[in-house]
This record gives sequence, structure tokens and C-alpha cells, in this order.
Amino acid sequence: NGAPSESVFDNSTGYHWSFTLKFEGAKSAQLGLGTLPLQVDVEKSTLTCGQVTVPAQIKNNELQLEAFVDRGSVELFLNGGATAVSVGSDLSHRAQILKLTSSDGTVSLKGHGVNLKSIWGK
Repeated sequence: NGAPSESVFDNSTGYHWSFTLKFEGAKSAQLGLGTLPLQVDVEKSTLTCGQVTVPAQIKNNELQLEAFVDRGSVELFLNGGATAVSVGSDLSHRAQILKLTSSDGTVSLKGHGVNLKSIWGK
């Protein structure tokens, strides 16, 4: 419906999102992880993360997405790892926002997120 949906997460040590996007009549969706924009093109079945575009393999109007976010990078795994994307990004601010919008139709997000412990012991 185009109205944004937002969730705030603490990125001080890293964050893991696991969710499914469901597209109901939507041709595209925008998903922002902090300052990093993600664009899903349902008609072309692609996901664009920053300057990188990869096949998204949208099946039954759904896309499974795992996102590992830390202060310097974002790792994305689509549909159980069928496609993977790794991009550098400055997400060093403690509070980040996960934001979902669609240009038309409805896009819903179902899933969860958890804070990760630092591998550096800090």
C-alpha cells in the first residue's frame, strides 16, 4: 500500500534478520537496512543492494531473506543461500532502522531479528 513499516534495531554488536517478504500485487518493494537501500523488483525477480543486482528467485510471490548486519558490512542470503550478496556499508551508528515500503500493491514482512555477540569480545 506504499505506507512505510519501520522497526528499530540496535547495531552495536551486529544483528541478524530472518524473514519472508510476501508480495500481493506489488511490482516492487524497497527495504532499507539503516542507510543501505535494498530494492526488490518482483517482475524481473531481482534484488538490488547498493550497486549490486542479483537474481532473487521469487517463488509463489515470496522471497526468503537472511541478513547479517554489522558495523562495516551486510551479508544477505536469499532463499536458503541460493543467492548470496556481501556489501560494505557504514552502519556504525548504534540505532538503525529497518524500513519496508512498496510502490504498489502490498508487501508484508514476517520474521524476527536478534542481536549478535561480537567475535572480538567487546
